[in-house]
Amino acid sequence: MTLQLKIAVLLVLSVFIASCGGDSGSSDAQFDRTSMLKSTAENIILPNAAEAAAKANALNSELKSFVAAPTGEGLTKVQNAWKSAFLAYINITPFNFGPGENGLVGDLLSNVATFPANTGAIEERIVKKNVNFNDFARDTRGFLALDYLLFDLKNDNSRILESFKSSPERGAYVAALAQHLASNLEDFNTKWASYQKEFVANNGTSAGSSISLLYNEFVRSYEAVKNFKVALPLGKRPGQLTAAPQLVEAYYSGISSEAVKAHVAIIEKIWKGVSKDSEKAIGFEAYLLTVEGGKALTEQTKLQQETLARTIAAELPTSERLSLLIETKPASVEKVLTELQKGIRFYKSDMSSLLGISITYTSGDGD
Repeated sequence: MTLQLKIAVLLVLSVFIASCGGDSGSSDAQFDRTSMLKSTAENIILPNAAEAAAKANALNSELKSFVAAPTGEGLTKVQNAWKSAFLAYINITPFNFGPGENGLVGDLLSNVATFPANTGAIEERIVKKNVNFNDFARDTRGFLALDYLLFDLKNDNSRILESFKSSPERGAYVAALAQHLASNLEDFNTKWASYQKEFVANNGTSAGSSISLLYNEFVRSYEAVKNFKVALPLGKRPGQLTAAPQLVEAYYSGISSEAVKAHVAIIEKIWKGVSKDSEKAIGFEAYLLTVEGGKALTEQTKLQQETLARTIAAELPTSERLSLLIETKPASVEKVLTELQKGIRFYKSDMSSLLGISITYTSGDGD
């Protein structure tokens, strides 16, 4: 073999090895995933985790005061604190990994946001004075258990107030629920502060990497809005024959539509890279712009995000309960479901393909 041929072979081999090295696809030299992870942690995850913990602690404090001396004014303060804490929690829903999944009886989401609440089991626990939440009865605790206990479908606060005045056990149960909620969210906040360094350092794209964990939970969280917050109560999930409006999230407080809007909004912020204070961070949009075909996908995704936002604003007015809309104007809710479904393609199949990040969970949705 001549010297020139040897050199040519070595050059071909070096190019081949360079192109095959690592697990991150074609964007390695163009995109700094470490900076994206650092930006996401510092500007989105940690500030929202801190706010969720603070709001949960404020709710806990308000409930302690209310239980000690139930009044109409106190109940209104508790209800407002609950709404504030619940909407703040929604902003950390897409981060149900790492510290969020390290629980003996399930992940954070399961323990603080399972719905619908099992009202019969809750009432049984109240009677038995059972405030032990270290079990798998996750539909008897969390935000949606408090939704049932603190609100009335007819907005009859007098009935709720009387239920607490006549039953000290009820007060004890909600106080324990609020403490459990605050402890879980404070734990999540504290552990994420420690986990941040590991999260940023684990900057590959293979299964188990931070990008993979973030991406998969991001997509799964978006699917949860579509599948469980809209399709399920609308009666559009596999096996359903009729609508089940009582299965909306936040059924008793009636802020289901507001919760859907908040959830869709945080998904969009993660994708675009928008901080809690609406400043620019680094998100999946920036990542996509470094790969072939990414610019076209970002443009398509933005158009769909705008369409979805307009549809939600038009069809899910916060002045009407989502459960009632499903009963009286199902076509309006179906329009939202259709737009949510369209987003699956951009967030899930197309994005996964372009970034070379595998979907590691099973949605059972057929998407």
